[in-house]
Amino acid sequence: MQGQRVFYLILLWSIVGTNGYEDQYYCDPDYSSQTSFANVILNGSTVPNFSCNYHYNVQYVQFEMSSLEEVPKQLFDTFPNLVLVNFTSSGIKFINRYSLDRARNLQNLDLSSNAIEQLNANCFSGATALLELNLSFNKISSIDRMAFNTLSNLELLRLTGNKLRSLDNKVFEPLKSLHTIYLNSNELQVIEAGLFVENSKLENMLLQNNHISMVEEGALGIFISTESIVSLSNNKLRKLNLEKIKVTHLYLTNNTLDTLNLSPWIGTVYAENNIISNVTVSDVTNMQLKTLSKLDGAVYDLTKNQFNIQKDVNSLRQSLFEIRLALMANRTNGSVGADNDELRRMIETANNLTLDKQELSAKTLEFKIYEQTFKVDKALELARENSDKIVVLAKRVEQWISNIVSSGGAAGMLGHDRLPIHPSAAQVEVSSGNGYGLIIAMLVVMCLMMGMIMFIIAKFHRRSYGVERRRYANRDSSMATIINNDI
Repeated sequence: MQGQRVFYLILLWSIVGTNGYEDQYYCDPDYSSQTSFANVILNGSTVPNFSCNYHYNVQYVQFEMSSLEEVPKQLFDTFPNLVLVNFTSSGIKFINRYSLDRARNLQNLDLSSNAIEQLNANCFSGATALLELNLSFNKISSIDRMAFNTLSNLELLRLTGNKLRSLDNKVFEPLKSLHTIYLNSNELQVIEAGLFVENSKLENMLLQNNHISMVEEGALGIFISTESIVSLSNNKLRKLNLEKIKVTHLYLTNNTLDTLNLSPWIGTVYAENNIISNVTVSDVTNMQLKTLSKLDGAVYDLTKNQFNIQKDVNSLRQSLFEIRLALMANRTNGSVGADNDELRRMIETANNLTLDKQELSAKTLEFKIYEQTFKVDKALELARENSDKIVVLAKRVEQWISNIVSSGGAAGMLGHDRLPIHPSAAQVEVSSGNGYGLIIAMLVVMCLMMGMIMFIIAKFHRRSYGVERRRYANRDSSMATIINNDI
């Protein structure tokens, strides 16, 4: 009977040992707040035991050369004061609902370069203090709308290099403190309305290198930061409406944009390698000068190219008309009525061609006027910058003169202490110093006057184009008005 009891005790011990902490892993080093675990291999049936002599002091843990199927819950059971955990390249496939239950002090979680395919609801439950979350370069294709519901303090979210094709428009709603999000290098196609409406602190949004063909109105919210970035470069956008966006830098390079609606609060637009033909601004009266600095030259070049194309088309029509006229002259047979009808059509064609040429000449003249006005504006801006520089230089020269005069007076006082100087000689010396200062001051004033004269001449020269420029300004607030109304 006693032997049976021993047998059952041994069997019970074996069962408990099998289902308990089967694998023991020790940290290295075991005396610091920053430590690491190496060669950790976990599968669905193993329960690890992480051990450190001073486990209450450990705040940073990194896994090296490890293979984990999921985020181990036991890590946070053993080290409740963890602040940063790095699981990079650890083979993690999923995040368990209870994995982070005791990660109440965790602020930075790095899960990049793993094999995570989806984020389930409440998968980050417990990590309420999390500030930075890195999920880059996984295989994430779907995110449950409740996945981030406990991360109200999260500030930085990285989802670069995943397989996301769509996002629920409520998925980022719990992230009230989010200021930067990386969604670049995914497979996103549409940015739905309301996706970032609740993220009032969002400053930087990187959406480049996707397959985005549409950004629905109201999808990006309103940015209020003084230094904010929205990047939509390298996508498939054809039209974009950002009439309510307040952003410092807007990147739209390498799309197929044709129509662009902007707000007057956009600082700088980078729109190289597009086919933009229509740019409108919701309220041009409040628009800053730098808003369309990158698009102004693009629209100007586009207008010039269209005039050249129209000129080439007219030349082709002229050549075709001459060929038909020559064929008609060489024709020796045919009815008289048919010849008269054809002659009438030829005359109408010649008249239309002449009218088109005259219209093109008029538009070309208008374009040249606009070109000269554009150049005058640039010259005026340069003149204003130079005048500001002259004013600063004048202040420096004035300060320099005052320093010279004051230093000369001090030298005179020292000289008076050393050697007796006749009062008339001292007076001559002071007057000569004042004379040099007066000459320099007069030179500065003359330079300022010359600058003002040049500015007035440039301004007067600009007035000769005032009528045409006013007509362009009253047509539309769009930078592409010339294309729409004249061609």
